[in-house]
Amino acid sequence: MKAPTRIVLFAGLASTLVVIMAGMGGLLDGFEWWSQDQRFLHARRNSQPLGEGVALVAIDDRALDTIGRWPWSRDVLSMALDEIAIAGARTVASDVLFTDVQSASADAALAAGIGRSPTVLAVNMDEGRMDATIWLSAEGRQALSALVTAIAEDITAEPRVIADRAGLQGVRRDRFLERSTNFKKLAAWKELLRLRNAGTPPADAQVYRLLLTKQDATLENFAERISVNEAFDRDESFALLARFMSASKGEGSAMDAPPLAEFSERAAGVGFVNCAPDRDGQYRRVRPFWRTPYGSLPQFGLAAGLLQLGIAPASIREEPDALVFPDGRRLPLDNGRIYVYWPTEMFEAIGGSVTSTEARTETGVIAIGALIDLANQRKLLAEQERRYRELGADIAAAQAIPIESMSAVPVADAVRAAVKEQGEFIAGDLSVRGTSDIKDGTDAERKQVGTYREWWRLDQEIPASRKRIADAAEFARAHLKDRLVFVGFIATGVMADMINTVNGPRTPGVYFHAAVADMVISSQSVYLWAPWTGWIIGAVFGLICAVIAWKSGAGISTAVTFSIVGAWVLLSGFLAFEIHNLMIPVAVPVLAAIASQAASVSTAAVVNQREKARITRQFRARVSPQLVERLAANPDALSMRGEQRTATILFGDLAGFTTISEKLGSEAVVATLNLYMSAMANELTERRAYVNKFLGDGLLAFWSAFEPEPEQGQLAAEACRACQRVVKAIGERPDRQSLPKISLRLGVATGSVTIGDCGAPPDLNDYTVIGDSANLAARLESANKQFGTAILFCGTTRALIHDSGGLPIVSLGRVVVVGQSVPIDLFTMLVEDPQAGWIESVGRAVEAFAKADFAACATAWDAHEQAFGVTKITVPFREALADPADKRDGVLRLRAK
Repeated sequence: MKAPTRIVLFAGLASTLVVIMAGMGGLLDGFEWWSQDQRFLHARRNSQPLGEGVALVAIDDRALDTIGRWPWSRDVLSMALDEIAIAGARTVASDVLFTDVQSASADAALAAGIGRSPTVLAVNMDEGRMDATIWLSAEGRQALSALVTAIAEDITAEPRVIADRAGLQGVRRDRFLERSTNFKKLAAWKELLRLRNAGTPPADAQVYRLLLTKQDATLENFAERISVNEAFDRDESFALLARFMSASKGEGSAMDAPPLAEFSERAAGVGFVNCAPDRDGQYRRVRPFWRTPYGSLPQFGLAAGLLQLGIAPASIREEPDALVFPDGRRLPLDNGRIYVYWPTEMFEAIGGSVTSTEARTETGVIAIGALIDLANQRKLLAEQERRYRELGADIAAAQAIPIESMSAVPVADAVRAAVKEQGEFIAGDLSVRGTSDIKDGTDAERKQVGTYREWWRLDQEIPASRKRIADAAEFARAHLKDRLVFVGFIATGVMADMINTVNGPRTPGVYFHAAVADMVISSQSVYLWAPWTGWIIGAVFGLICAVIAWKSGAGISTAVTFSIVGAWVLLSGFLAFEIHNLMIPVAVPVLAAIASQAASVSTAAVVNQREKARITRQFRARVSPQLVERLAANPDALSMRGEQRTATILFGDLAGFTTISEKLGSEAVVATLNLYMSAMANELTERRAYVNKFLGDGLLAFWSAFEPEPEQGQLAAEACRACQRVVKAIGERPDRQSLPKISLRLGVATGSVTIGDCGAPPDLNDYTVIGDSANLAARLESANKQFGTAILFCGTTRALIHDSGGLPIVSLGRVVVVGQSVPIDLFTMLVEDPQAGWIESVGRAVEAFAKADFAACATAWDAHEQAFGVTKITVPFREALADPADKRDGVLRLRAK
């Protein structure tokens, strides 16, 4: 159903605007992010696994079960790093924080391991959140600076003394007194930064402690000592890491956690590992650099990827929309952040040792337990070889074999044969372990037996050990050689490092960094269109859907809307991403189209429902119930601005009603009028007429009011006789016998008229008919008085009466009615069947007049009156015959109404 008002269009456009405003305000970000996730999950038909240049050494559940609870001794981690280096890894990225001292020996072992391979270390940065209304305003920054200065004068002073010294008042004073320890940590760090920026950093922690305690060397253990030492160590570490940062600086936090300085000194790179999720709690993007007081710290995955490529982070140029590499490559940014491109396949979690089938995979993953097991096997082999040589020296001395012959591991075959022969002579079966089977002999003899048997066992085991180690090392090389190797947690227990990503709510955090590194290495990126493109597209879609809903209705607009939405989802959600890695906005365009169409259709439904109600109220008493239903279902049939149409118009008037109204009271007059009008209206509406007006004691009705009525002439003729009968029936009722008789005059004309809502719509309007044919119908009703007839209609109407055999219709010739200048063919229809010959008699007289045979006409009327008596139908003709001016062309001209 087409909506009849522009409010439908406005509703769709308003809904579009609301959606766009919601998009601008970030209210639709969740839907947009979800659509982006779906593209990663479902839009790529071909497998796009993580690049071969990235591998993972996984700290998994099995490693925690076999090696022990975390944290492990750092010399164990050093063993794993050494195995990674032996396997030929080009770069190692350790997604493990080393911020606290463990033990001197363990830390030294790990530092050495870091130094033996190019290793990127992790830094955990803290946002340094402070109450913006208290400390981050201009006044707040000034107060904080004064507070730091006051603390630096003597960090051991009482908080109230410091607050007084800094001049703190009100809420700032209260906040400091509540958290004085945190502010002292902050001051210890900021004072270090001030000294470093001034070019006078303290030589060591002891010097710095003296600076913050008024040079009081007697203070050894004071409450703030740990905070001062931590600040110094943190500053020292960051100063060492500054060589991996670009020059751009910013503010940091006293809670930033770099590695220990001895690790930072040996590192080959550094990156921050923490990032903030989107508002829905999912991690999709990360800032590329974190500006610290020491320089811009690269993101961990970015730093690892750059080191793998041999690119210094300082050589990366950061533009608003991209990171620009020295070779011209660009890594696109989304609002200054890297949008992570997730491969279709990441790593697989495995455990066990490298010699087990469970540890073998083609996904570039090795369990850290496998590498530690390999390192332990190397240690065991070294011990076996040492013992083998030691025992060989004893055997060489006993058998007088040259010592150098027994130094090789393993010995030559000839030497082995000689040793075996002598050993079997002395010890019997060399495969027996120990000497428990030797019952006789001295201790020296039993010791000699044990020496031969142990040497022989080692001689057999060492080749097998070497084979196992060689296989394991080859496996490690196959997966790690020349690769960027991440070391990180995939364990699911209490040490789980899990984040929510497109791959699920428990994605190992190291996967996130690996994906970023792979973007750097493989130049695989996501290109996001700016949000404003979605707003423009949404506006276009909303406009299209609103116009179509306004013009075409619910059915077509729904089909078009879903076609637009489907095509856009296919284009932007699948094809663009699959082919070009384009992430085109979906939320605003899709929701704008749907909301626009839904709002337009809903508004149209409301408007149409109100229109139906209005139509029902306006027309239910004026047309048949069936026609009311049709109008309500199709309000477009009502022409609001006027429509040219051929219609049959009926005017009726109750003759004699004025006389009755003079005898009856006002209430009785109204009741009587209502009685007659209601009866006639029923007869008319039953024959599909539209009863337009009640004009005092008259009425106006017409056919083809809402659509062409092909039977309108026939229906009008039948309605005329029906109305005459019902008026007569009312007059014959017993309760009406004392009243003057009422008769009905009807005039019917057919022609082209204007039909529409006239007046002052929508409040004061009248759905009516305007035109010459309407005027003619009124003239014909009045002309009944001249002819003494009850029903008159024009020739056009007569031509539409196809069933005239049963209707007493009589032609009155060509007539010019009062108020008209053009003659018409005029017909009357008798209410009652006439006497035999009456119609033929009138016809002869009328025909003679029409032929301008006025003498024959007068004779015919005389004969008619002799046969049927004097009737009023002859009067207009006799008046014309008596007036020479009318005796000219056979057209009867009426003189009075």
